[in-house]
Amino acid sequence: MLPKLPDIDIGTVNPDVDGLDIWKEDFSWFEVPDSMGVYCFYDANTGEILYVGSACARSNDGPQRGLRMRVQFYRSFGARKHSAPVRKVLEARKGRRILFRCWKAHSAGDARKYECDTIERLRPVLNNEMAVLLVSVEHSKALRLASAKRNQAENRRRPLTDLPAEDSSKYCSGCGQTKMMRDFDWNRCRKDGRSSICKKCKSEAQMARKMRMKSESEKAKSLGTKILGETELMEMMK
Repeated sequence: MLPKLPDIDIGTVNPDVDGLDIWKEDFSWFEVPDSMGVYCFYDANTGEILYVGSACARSNDGPQRGLRMRVQFYRSFGARKHSAPVRKVLEARKGRRILFRCWKAHSAGDARKYECDTIERLRPVLNNEMAVLLVSVEHSKALRLASAKRNQAENRRRPLTDLPAEDSSKYCSGCGQTKMMRDFDWNRCRKDGRSSICKKCKSEAQMARKMRMKSESEKAKSLGTKILGETELMEMMK
């Protein structure tokens, strides 16, 4: 078993960078180290720590790596769609002056560990709001998934009544032709009880997919590789 990392209060350790306004016009990337580590945003007037995060990812493109790349996110994403932590910090910045502070770490695991310990110890206001936001997002996803499964089950049990006659016409979205209703397979999930494409288009699509998979398999064999099926992938993931 690996030894437990020591519980260190990063507030008692001198930061590598402190009091940095990353939104100033004459900001230089070289003021921020390009290594992995822990960072925080705090109120310049009160010293209250508002948000704590870690920079564990590294990039092989350009000089913006680790903490430097994280600062780039906060500077560049002001007018774009961005992650919730960036949005929260930018919203808090509107009413106060926020400064940046960071500590370099030896590894991504150390950075993540010290980040979690600091959040648990200090309970920064923006991190708490983030936790509530993530819980509500996951709850919303679970509700939508449960609703979709419930609707699917109801559609399977739904009796096929008040359906168009088999000699009536229906437009096929596959070939663009209007055909007889009997030329379409049954589908309980649709209002008229029939699929959106005719039997011929469905058969041709299945045949094309089969030929494409066969061609890809033969090409992979010629290259000395193997295409894994769904069953094999599931076995590897266990």
